[in-house]
Amino acid sequence: MAISKSQVRADKAARYFQTLCSHFAKKVAVDMTPHGNTVHFPTGTCRIELDGTTIRFFCEANDLTQLEMVERIVAGHVTNFKDLRGTRVTWRRSE
Repeated sequence: MAISKSQVRADKAARYFQTLCSHFAKKVAVDMTPHGNTVHFPTGTCRIELDGTTIRFFCEANDLTQLEMVERIVAGHVTNFKDLRGTRVTWRRSE
């Protein structure tokens, strides 16, 4: 199992969190809970949590190639927000 995590701080974090999860839910399955939402991509999953002005991402996939796909999808959507363009989403990998 390949695992990574990242976080992004933003003044409008709650709005971005909701928009991201709603957008992904139009394309793939999203499990929504009070503690965070898990997005089920064909190549893996990403749990998205909101903590004040920080959005945290926890991604998992069967292998590194699939994990990188999940990371690219998530980062691409995050940096589409006008206020977050130019933001670098840095992933930290773990075993």
